[in-house]
Amino acid sequence: MSFARTTILKSTGLWVSLFLLAWLPILVFSSDPLRLDEYGSLWVVDRPLPEVWKVSLEIQGQSPFYYLLLSFWRHYLLLPPRLLSILLSLISLYYVWRIAKSRQVNPWLICTCLLLCDLFIGAAVNIRPYSLAIATLVSAVYYLLRSDRAGQITGTILLVLTYYAHYVFLPVVLMVYGVGLCLTWQFSSILFSFLTFACLSLPSIWQLDRLRGVGYRYAFLAMPTWYDLVMAYVEPISLLVLILIAAGMVIAWQSKEIRLDYLFFALVLILLPPLANFAITYVQGYSIFLPRYYSGMLLGQIAGLIITAGAFERYKTFPSLACFVILLLTCYQLTNEVDRSFEDWASVESELRKLGAEEQCHSFAFTGFVEASNLRNLSTNSLQRQFIYSPLSFNNLEAQLIPNSFMSSAEHTEFFRAEVAPHFNKKCLSLVTRNYPIVTYDEPYKFKMYEPSFLTMPLKAQQAGYEIKIARKGELSFVVMRKS
Repeated sequence: MSFARTTILKSTGLWVSLFLLAWLPILVFSSDPLRLDEYGSLWVVDRPLPEVWKVSLEIQGQSPFYYLLLSFWRHYLLLPPRLLSILLSLISLYYVWRIAKSRQVNPWLICTCLLLCDLFIGAAVNIRPYSLAIATLVSAVYYLLRSDRAGQITGTILLVLTYYAHYVFLPVVLMVYGVGLCLTWQFSSILFSFLTFACLSLPSIWQLDRLRGVGYRYAFLAMPTWYDLVMAYVEPISLLVLILIAAGMVIAWQSKEIRLDYLFFALVLILLPPLANFAITYVQGYSIFLPRYYSGMLLGQIAGLIITAGAFERYKTFPSLACFVILLLTCYQLTNEVDRSFEDWASVESELRKLGAEEQCHSFAFTGFVEASNLRNLSTNSLQRQFIYSPLSFNNLEAQLIPNSFMSSAEHTEFFRAEVAPHFNKKCLSLVTRNYPIVTYDEPYKFKMYEPSFLTMPLKAQQAGYEIKIARKGELSFVVMRKS
């Protein structure tokens, strides 16, 4: 075997090993308990297909596309729901590979680095529409780059599917059209593609108009600051990968080998998605500023990695440097407790038992769904009420749900007086909350505006003569209050 062939095989073996190593976070995280939004997804698809269409439109006003696909996957193919997200992420990697190969750069490097990004991992391990949107978006760019008629048609259809996977990807789709026009100036073909996209998107206009009027009901985020906007360019993309991209761009620029079209594409798709979400948030008056909502910036990262791969491949020390960076990122992802925070509702009963809860213990629960702010006005059989109860019903838990913090202080006080205080004559009470601190004599807390009054339930129980036991697991806090 020739020396050149041996070197190629060793290099390929190295990148295959790194690629498999980078899969570890996804394989580990995919075994985590279901998260809150995932219960919502499974509740939507836990019915016949025609009803899935109707319910997905009514609950949070989302497009039915992903939920129909998930329903078919789960009930007809009988496959695990999270496996669908992992498969869609593999499709994304396949098209990233093809884009890299068509640009004559090392596809292993790009796919491996992509696997270590928070946005990509989050989409791959969650039963949510983001993995579908990313897969259709990346494959659309691949076909649009082919510049032939079949590629333009396929790419246009895939951009439509990206939009229907989740409406928050509309700004990124428009950016792809804008960048394509600036780089190619193929006005007629881009205009044809855009008009086709616009026509196929018309059925969603009524729903977007409806969401514009009621979207504030589903808002669960604080309004972002300028600091949040700056941090958006660091947190969604793992910092070492971002540094690698920047170094590659500098080297390519100094050696005059940089492709300005790739540079323009990378900068636009990295910088604009968070900025667009930031602007939309302040125009509409409620926040949609969340990393997964602007995960289309992964396209910019891919373009930046293409520049990086071309710049670094001529350096003999690059494989060793890449090994070190990828190993660091894999260890970081596997040990990052923030990324792995979860709410294990399946363990609620056992955790309360450990704290001494009895079978007749009256339980209160706060799941975290924003729709719970309207809980008292919902009928027993309403879809919204069933949706809010989904983390409990999936795990056969019985508890009295508590509205979330989007109520006024007066409403919370009234709810506490009418719904909670009457149970203070019982021997045992329990409380399960998500994302909030527990307030007791031993754990004082300075309240922020609009935080719910139920946080003081343990403190008021102490004042009424109850003994308090507290445990925490992931994002859930468990409290058992027993009369001494």
